[in-house]
Amino acid sequence: MKTSQLTTTLLITFISSTASVSAIDYPNGMYTYEQDGKIGFIHLTDTLTPAKYSDVGKEWWNGYVMVEVNDKTYGLVDLNGREVLPPVYDYLSRVQNDNTVTVRNYKDSESDNMTTSTYTYDGIKGMYVKKEPATSTSPYD
Repeated sequence: MKTSQLTTTLLITFISSTASVSAIDYPNGMYTYEQDGKIGFIHLTDTLTPAKYSDVGKEWWNGYVMVEVNDKTYGLVDLNGREVLPPVYDYLSRVQNDNTVTVRNYKDSESDNMTTSTYTYDGIKGMYVKKEPATSTSPYD
């Protein structure tokens, strides 16, 4: 048995003794585990993310899954279990084919009093960044 396989087996065994491990077939060797009512990720490359999510999506969108914190705010996690968009948004759209996502935050309970932003994945930073509106350089605008 390879060292990484042994480490992964030991990690899953340890987590299994203190938490329940999901058998959901996430892509790329990813599993979820539940501990103290919160959900975290185990990746078969020996990565363990803390159990801090109240819910995790069952569907992956272009390599990302939606996570929820405290049953009210949403973010995204990638195939390695890294948060690429922090779970601080009231609403999160599906990740589009161009790897953009629309988020909303409500300022109060009125649905017309909200902020909407679009984020796009920045491969260099390894996370989603706010997409700025296109600016025109045309002298006719």
